[in-house]
Amino acid sequence: MKKYTIADLLVDTQYKNSLGQIGTIIRAEKREDVYFPDNTEAYSVEYHIPKYGNSWATVAVEVSD
Repeated sequence: MKKYTIADLLVDTQYKNSLGQIGTIIRAEKREDVYFPDNTEAYSVEYHIPKYGNSWATVAVEVSD
């Protein structure tokens, strides 16, 4: 069975920015310098929006043990 990381699972998914534009996540990396409450991790994602190019965002991902 293949194991996937959260970063792997984020890639190729849709991301909607604060302006309502929808893009596709092309890269994701866990951020160790951002802290959330229990069971939540921060990821930096690079996403591509056609006609606008690439941008970066930080997203929170809820995880469980």
